[in-house]
Formats: sequence, structure tokens, C-alpha cells
Amino acid sequence: MNDRQEIEEIELELMIDAIHRRYGHDFRDYARASLKRRFAMLASKSGVGNVGQLIPLILRDESLWEHVFLRIAVTVSEFFRDPAFFRTLKEKVFPLLATYPAIRIWHAGCANGEEVYSLAILLEEAGLLDRCTVFATDFNDRALHAAETGISEASKIENACTRYNSAGGTKTFRDYFTFSASHAKIKRHLTDAVTFANHNLVTDQSFGNMHLILCRNTFIFQRKTSGPSSAPFCREPCLPWLAGSRCPGDIAVLQVLRCV
Repeated sequence: MNDRQEIEEIELELMIDAIHRRYGHDFRDYARASLKRRFAMLASKSGVGNVGQLIPLILRDESLWEHVFLRIAVTVSEFFRDPAFFRTLKEKVFPLLATYPAIRIWHAGCANGEEVYSLAILLEEAGLLDRCTVFATDFNDRALHAAETGISEASKIENACTRYNSAGGTKTFRDYFTFSASHAKIKRHLTDAVTFANHNLVTDQSFGNMHLILCRNTFIFQRKTSGPSSAPFCREPCLPWLAGSRCPGDIAVLQVLRCV
């Protein structure tokens, strides 16, 4: 590591600590490479020369922090992203869920809600949705609002039809939406099936006992730790907040890691 790289690392650590102390958001476990790119881009757009000069601006300007937060928080989502994942979920996990009279599911880091609605669609087709309580959480209020409305661009629905079929969908994907102009709204019975809430995995308590926890988006920008870099389906919780959310007996905890 040369002097410039060392200074950049120090600046990044100072930025993370400043945000944590000032606003309560903890990014210490985010992938350093991703954070460094995002803060460098924000520093450039803010007209300062480096991340170190961006720190006092963020500390003193809450509106700037809101802008920065929206750029850092992961809100990328799409219907049936990675169809093989959803097909495996349907074929391997749903039979286990079907053994419970009442099913509690938590989708952590739900972003704009498209993936949790994808899950709800498959649960309905499997005859499980009526006995499911589905929670979807994120710490980005703007993303949560978008998720609660259930409104997407119509083009997204058209593009997702093939992914829905590949994921094992058994009906016509378009039938789950009502269309108007350039937008599509997911049908009411599906939005009613999901409870959205603001929740910070770092600072808040566990969300309660669950039979299935999905946390794919949560780990997209997590730093790689010891152990396997990818564990699609796990029976044991891997983090403290997961440990507080397990149900007695045999539960399914889903963890997909994509570290950068």
C-alpha cells in the first residue's frame, strides 16, 4: 500500500466513523471497495478533491447526508432476479414451510419490494400465502414507500415475464398487475400480504421468530469474512440478529452472499 492508498483508507475510516456518530448508520461491514467508489464519486460531484474534504460537509449539512444516504443504501431490485434462486426456493424450501400450520417470513433489505412480491406470488401459487405472515424491512424510507405502493414501470413487468417462467411460475405473470399508461400496480391481495417496516439490521433488535429469512440484498455489499463466500441455503443463523430470529425446531434460513 502506497502513501496515497493509505491516506484514502484513513479517510474512509474517518467517514464511516463520522456517519455512525452523527447519524447512527453503521457502514463498518460494508465492502470497502464499494464504499470507496461511492464516496469518491460523491466527493467529485460535490466539488471537493477527496473524501476527507467531504466529511465536514456531510456532518454539517443534513440535506447532503440524505442525498449521500440514498446513494449508499442498496435499493436495486427486480422481479424474479436470479430465477434459479427462486426455483430452488420453491422446490427445496417451500416443502419444509408447508409442514407448518402458520408461517412467518422476513425479507430483510427488501429495497423497492419487487423481490418480496416475487416471493408472495410463488407462495400463492404453492397454496401457502394464506397462512403466511410476511414482513419486509429496509432502512431506506424512500425505498419502503415505493415498495408499499406496489407500482412499477410497465416495461419492468414485460422484462420479468421470462424470469417468472424460469423461476417456476405456473400462471401468467401479467395477471398479477393492473396497468395504466406506462405503469403497473401489483394487485391488492399481494400488497396486503406483506407488512413493510423500517428496520436497521445493525442498530435494531431482531425482528422476531421466523421460519424463513431472506437477506440477499443485505449481504450484497458486505465485506467477505472467513468461511465460504456463498452459502445459498443454511439451517444455522450466521449473524447475531439472525440468531435472535430463529424459531424453535427446524427452520429455514436463507443466506446468499455476493461479496465485492
